[in-house]
Amino acid sequence: RDFTVNAMEVGLDDSRFELVDLVGGLSDFEKGLIRAVGDPEKRFGEDALRMMRAIRIAAKLGFLIEGETLKAISTKAGLLSNISKERVRDEFMKIIGSDYPADGVGLLISTGLMEHIVPEILEARGVIQGGHHTLTVLDHMIESLRNCSSPDPIVRFASLIHDVGKPKSQRFKCR
Repeated sequence: RDFTVNAMEVGLDDSRFELVDLVGGLSDFEKGLIRAVGDPEKRFGEDALRMMRAIRIAAKLGFLIEGETLKAISTKAGLLSNISKERVRDEFMKIIGSDYPADGVGLLISTGLMEHIVPEILEARGVIQGGHHTLTVLDHMIESLRNCSSPDPIVRFASLIHDVGKPKSQRFKCR
């Protein structure tokens, strides 16, 4: 198993059930933490998609990612480019479809994984908008996702990227 919260098993012995937790998963679950089993850099080196999986589980449950695990995701983010685009897309859509999609996207951005998923989103960072807007383009896109009322991942994705073209098409008026 990749993470302590999904490494627990239920042992069956006739009519009784026993929780088998060899890696402290129950404690992490109670603390609301996602932690890699063993050395996180080694885990992510074995399968780089595990980095996105950690974020998906955190976004699904509203959990935090344990410090060393989060640091390892940032360190190993470049390995995601070795994973097939189809597997990355599928995991990304699961993050978008989770209970806390904006938090998941924020983690993808802060860890450097978004560079290997939808890098165009990052072009909106720090881009000021005019008119009634009070947020940068990126922050506005993330808040649009956070406030999307549809559970459909495609609708949520559309909410996220609705202004993705603004950074390249932005024009300024000279006075």
